[in-house]
This record gives sequence, structure tokens and C-alpha cells, in this order.
Amino acid sequence: MSASCFVAAPEIAMAWGGFYENKAEPQTGCTVVNCAENFYKGKSCLTCSSAADEVDGLFGEEDTVTIRHVEENVICSDGASLRYQLWDAKFPPFSKEFRGLVVILHDFSTDSGRACRNLVPRLLSEGFAVSSFDIRGHGRSSDRTDGFGRSSPLRRLFTGSRRIVVDGDDCWVQIQKWRSDVETIVRRAISDVEQRNPRVFLLGDGFGAAMAIDYMASMQQKTRDELNISGVAACGAVLGLKENISFHDVYKLLDKYGTAKVADAEYLIFPDEFENLSRDLRIGEMIKKDNLRLREANALLLKAAVRVVENANRASCEWGEIPLAFFHGTRDICAPVGAVEEFKELTGSSQVTLHKYTDAKHWLHHEVLPERRNFLDDLLEWLVTHHAVV
Repeated sequence: MSASCFVAAPEIAMAWGGFYENKAEPQTGCTVVNCAENFYKGKSCLTCSSAADEVDGLFGEEDTVTIRHVEENVICSDGASLRYQLWDAKFPPFSKEFRGLVVILHDFSTDSGRACRNLVPRLLSEGFAVSSFDIRGHGRSSDRTDGFGRSSPLRRLFTGSRRIVVDGDDCWVQIQKWRSDVETIVRRAISDVEQRNPRVFLLGDGFGAAMAIDYMASMQQKTRDELNISGVAACGAVLGLKENISFHDVYKLLDKYGTAKVADAEYLIFPDEFENLSRDLRIGEMIKKDNLRLREANALLLKAAVRVVENANRASCEWGEIPLAFFHGTRDICAPVGAVEEFKELTGSSQVTLHKYTDAKHWLHHEVLPERRNFLDDLLEWLVTHHAVV
């Protein structure tokens, strides 16, 4: 499905149609404020999907802006189907320059809609196109074309809760698939924006930040230059495990399960208490009720995810001068900030920076105000600065 719409600045929120296609009844006649409340209640609003405090004042009062929203499934070479979205904006002539393309990688166990919520309006307002996708095995993406929403050994849905079983691949194969998926989406997004050879930035959230770092560390310089990837923004990056637990210990525990399903929260990828995501307690309640949330995964998938975290942790030694900005809450117990501080120190690079937010938790883009706005301001400042670097 793809859509375009023309909107005047005060009604810019009308541009975000269909962020969430769950079974809730669409809310009609919504104001921006009502829709923000609907979002936190887990309701579907097909008219407006942007929180009022993030939309108000982003676009000039007299501007007419064209928002293009593309949403469809991208089929990978192995048959996997990735749910893909892209947003870009056309401004009046000479009013705003196109600055680049931001590709968002969401956190483990959730889906891309949750990560895009407050990011898309701000990024569009500053001249960036935005792309996102549901990571393989999450949200509305599948592992095979016949594996989504059916009774198959690859994917099962039970009573509205997502449970996934991968097909026995070695965890290294799974990691290679994730890396390949990122590149597939980057190439697709580049082809979808009208500007030629755009600057590309990866924006990772939680586990998605580890994925972005692992992908960049594994990428050949030739490919990075071809895709024009100019930097990574890592929000609440998961680069380590909880205190006194080693990667080796987790691998040993997961090996005992084989391909059995386990609750992902037990193995440090997603918080077992939803209030640890944000000080805005509505976020935890929303995620708890989300039908697309991954409840259980087999041990092999979790082992691959932990391996990605370890790979990202070790990438500091060979990171080089790739621009990398960490954004981290000081009360983030899902992703220890100490691991991020150690990564930054080991790189020894002035291109690696760390922005810390006092008392903020894991999902900075869903934090309470003013911290959420401070984070978004810092993120945009970093993106705009590195867009200008030749």
C-alpha cells in the first residue's frame, strides 16, 4: 500500500495514516490530542498518528507540504517478507533542502511503528526522508513467504500473541540474514527517494542500535561508499548484559534449550518489567497489550540476538572514524550505559560521541517531556551537522 497527501502546516498530523493496523476500531473525528491518547491506549487511528507536542509548530504556518507514505512488503532473496515503510516530504521551492535518508532499526521484541512514533515528524520537518522495517521475525515481517499468520513450523500466532520458531538455522546464519535485510532495506529506500545518491544514516533503537553497529562493522568500505552511509545514531544501545552475567554464561544457558521456545525477557534482550522502558507509564501498558509484540522466541534466535550484541560490543577496537552518536538515559537498566562508555573510550575517536539524559530510561523517543524533546533536538543537531560534512 502506498499513499500521498497534501497538507497545510496546522494539519500536518493528518499525513501519518496507518501506522498501526491492528484489529481495534478506527477512531473517527480525531483531534491531534485525542489521537495521542488513542496511541497510548493501543487504539488504531487511521487519521492521525502523531503526538500533539511533537507536531505543533514543526512546519511553517503558510507552508503546503506534500507527505508521501509508502508501505508494502519487500521480499528477500530467501523468500522472507519484510514489512517496509518510507516517508518523505516535499516543501515549497527554496524553503527547505533535502538533507538525507534515515533508516530506523527498532528494538528487539517490538516493531518499527513503535520506534517511528515521535521520530518521523521531527525528521521530516528538518528535510530528512525516513524509512523503517519490521526486523525479520518481528511485527509484520516473516521468515518465509508462507510463514506469516499461518500454522507453520516457522511462525505461529496464538491468541493474539506473537510466538516465533526459526527453522533450525545456525545463529551465525541468522545474523547474516539480519545483516542482509538491513542492506536490502537501505537499497530499497535509496531507490524510493527522488534525490540521487542521498546521504544515509542508520538510527538504531536498543537492540536495533547493536544491529546497526554490527552491520557497519561487518561492511566493506566499498559497500559503505556505494550506499553513502554517513553515520550511525544509537539510542539506548544494547552493548552489554546485566551486571555479573557474561556472554559465555548466556550461551551456555540457551544451548540447553536447543530449539525450545523461551521467554525473551529472561535473556536480557527485552525488559521483564515494562515500566523500565520509559517514565511515561502509558508506554509500558501499550506495549503489554500490543498484539505484534514478540512474547516468546526459540533459544537459537535469542542466541543469535545476544551474539549480535557481543559483536557490536567488540566492534569498538576496529570502529575507525565512522561518525557514531550514542544517546542514552542514565536510568536505562535494559542497556547498561557502562558498556557504551567503554565502547566510546576504546574507539579513541572524536567521531564517537555520547549524549546522556539524567533519569531517562530505555526508550528516549518515548520519554516524558522535556527529556524526549531534548533528545530529539540533540539527534537532529547531530544529523544536520553530519549531513553538512563532505
